[in-house]
Amino acid sequence: MLKRYFIILILAVSTLLSLYEFYKRGVAHLYYSNSNKAYKLTVNEREGDLILLKKAEENIIKAINLIPKDPHYLHLKANILNSIDFKNSNLHEVKSLLQQSVKLRSSWWGTWIDLAYVNIQIEGFSPESKFYLNKAQQLGGLQIGFVNSYLMILIENWNNLDSKDTYNFYSYLKIASRNNATFSNIMKYAYSKDKHELICIQIRYDSNYKTFKDSSLYSNYCN
Repeated sequence: MLKRYFIILILAVSTLLSLYEFYKRGVAHLYYSNSNKAYKLTVNEREGDLILLKKAEENIIKAINLIPKDPHYLHLKANILNSIDFKNSNLHEVKSLLQQSVKLRSSWWGTWIDLAYVNIQIEGFSPESKFYLNKAQQLGGLQIGFVNSYLMILIENWNNLDSKDTYNFYSYLKIASRNNATFSNIMKYAYSKDKHELICIQIRYDSNYKTFKDSSLYSNYCN
């Protein structure tokens, strides 16, 4: 009889622990959702809204306190810290959060490319930075979001690219040209970095870009 009660007690405790874990994850996810919503508002609508970013930071910290090893939570916290004050943010803390995230979830190109970007800010276009960028490339493939981010990083670090990087730039530029919005975005970014002539030359002389030769994009940025 005593053994039976002991088994019932163990089952009851296990059930309570499972319910508590389920509840904890639910609360953490709610904090994460609120944080992500506030963060996306600053990115998409009101960039630089410090009040929203601080709200996002408070919520993601609460989520991580409940579930410390969730890769989504760690990645979001890194992005929020970087957005609050990029120039003065603790880039090493941001890098550490991203490294923890990729250890827990190594299959997402977005975390790898963010890690590459942050590491470039810390030590330049170093072998370590290129390692992270190559990991993102392996996972991102032809996804248009990856192509956009990848080309931006190569443009920003143009003077430090080797021959393979340069080849990749022109290869991915052709991929970007299949999507007018992405190609336009890359042209505008290149123009902001005074590197637009790299693209203008392709439009002028490469038949792959002939559809852009009579476009407003070409007349606005290449003439």
